[in-house]
Amino acid sequence: MKRPIIILFSLASFYLNPALKAQILTEGYLDLGKSMVSEGFYSQFSNICSFEKQKWGAQAGYQLGLVQPQDVIFNSWYASSYGKIKTGNIPLDLGAEYLWNAFSPDLRETNWIVFARTTLNHWQLGLGTSARTYRLSNKAAQNAPQFDTENRITEKWNMLYHATYVLKPYENRWNLSFSIRNYDRFIIQQENNPMYNLRFDYKLSTSLSAYSELWYKTAGLMVIRVTYYGMFLRLGVLWKI
Repeated sequence: MKRPIIILFSLASFYLNPALKAQILTEGYLDLGKSMVSEGFYSQFSNICSFEKQKWGAQAGYQLGLVQPQDVIFNSWYASSYGKIKTGNIPLDLGAEYLWNAFSPDLRETNWIVFARTTLNHWQLGLGTSARTYRLSNKAAQNAPQFDTENRITEKWNMLYHATYVLKPYENRWNLSFSIRNYDRFIIQQENNPMYNLRFDYKLSTSLSAYSELWYKTAGLMVIRVTYYGMFLRLGVLWKI
């Protein structure tokens, strides 16, 4: 617990350094939903801080489980950095990320991720890969001495993808977008378990905007039957500092 808090505090201090001239964005959102494994209604709060200069950027965030089956309040955190380049007239972000997640009450998940993404006039596209590792939590390992605490299960070369269509120009006061993806900031699904997302954005001022998202999670794709896994509503606010 101490290590992620120290890392996030250090990143926040770095982002808010007034000597650094850059675009700083902070975001907070609340997820409210239900899934096949949530044992009823769940809610989670997330906070993200982004720092971007002309040729590079960094981002970090954490998630708090308010009502959730993991029984872990500080249940996820991540940190990422990326470089900004151009291929012809196409802008590209190339980066890497580390994600820690309390996958269940007794399991912990870590992901090392590399990604590429681009933003076009009406499209946002991304592709990446991750190496995912599962292990027992420290408490579960203490209660199960027959298992070696160093035991790990690793999945290599998991594919990550997302495609988003944005209806209006980005500078418009309101906007509507639709996306299909198998990952979000604190979620990485298998390649054949996509999520669908419908989002509405509204600019309250030049520096403050609000948004809402409706997410639909499936339990499979390219199989005989695509089954329902869960849905959740996200309500968020973004502030440009």
